[in-house]
This record gives sequence, C-alpha cells and structure tokens, in this order.
Amino acid sequence: MHTPGMPPVKPQYDTTMADACTALCQRWVKAKEGDLTSFTEADVKQLNSPQLIEFVALLLQEEPLPLSHVKKMQEVYQLNSVKNSEVRFRWLRVCVRAHWEEAVPLAMKMATEQGRMKFTRPLFKGKFTTSPSTATRQ
Repeated sequence: MHTPGMPPVKPQYDTTMADACTALCQRWVKAKEGDLTSFTEADVKQLNSPQLIEFVALLLQEEPLPLSHVKKMQEVYQLNSVKNSEVRFRWLRVCVRAHWEEAVPLAMKMATEQGRMKFTRPLFKGKFTTSPSTATRQ
C-alpha cells in the first residue's frame, strides 16, 4: 500500500450501465443507411440521464456521423427537445460535427442563453458564426 505502482489486485467493476451506452453507440457508428430503421425510441427510454450523457459523449469520440444518421437519431429519440444541459450540449455538438444546418440555430441559442463556459465555448468553436439575420456555417 505504501509503495508506488498498481495495487496487487485489480478490482472488478460492474460495467453493465456503461456497456449499454457503448453498445448503442457502436450500433449507430456501424449502421449502414438500410439499418437505420432498426432504431426505436425504446433504445434510449431504458437509459437514465448519466447513461444518455455517456452515449452522446461516446458518439463525440467517434468519427462524425453521416447527416442521415443524425437526422434519424433526432427523428427517433427527439434529442432536440431534451432539457438536460449536459445531454443537449453534447447532442448539439454531434449535430454541428455532422454539418446539420437546422441544428445551428439551436446551438446558437444554447450558446447565447447558457451562462457556463464549459457549454458555450465548445459550441462557438464548432465553426459557426451568426450574421444579423441568420446563423450560418463557416
């Protein structure tokens, strides 16, 4: 205990909750255009808020999803209407990375209404700017 290094026994943690997030993320990453119909609202209904945050965070660690996938995800899971700032922030970053023009006003709204820099800075760095009349991508 009093020497540097790893403990002699590596504890075994229950990863059931994280495994559900990882599995759903991998389903989306590996899905082809024809597979998109296999996703249902039930996929996320069983996830609690920390799991939903983890699921969307895992999507951010992958290559950007195709726009068709992101649109289908919105259609099935209705993530644009989620009020949880942690989920919404990550979801909007997924949308901006997929170059979904319709999500830019939502991201701008969150970036300008949300006071925490941890949310606003990454959204502004998502390569979009506003003009006086509309939000546009660079």
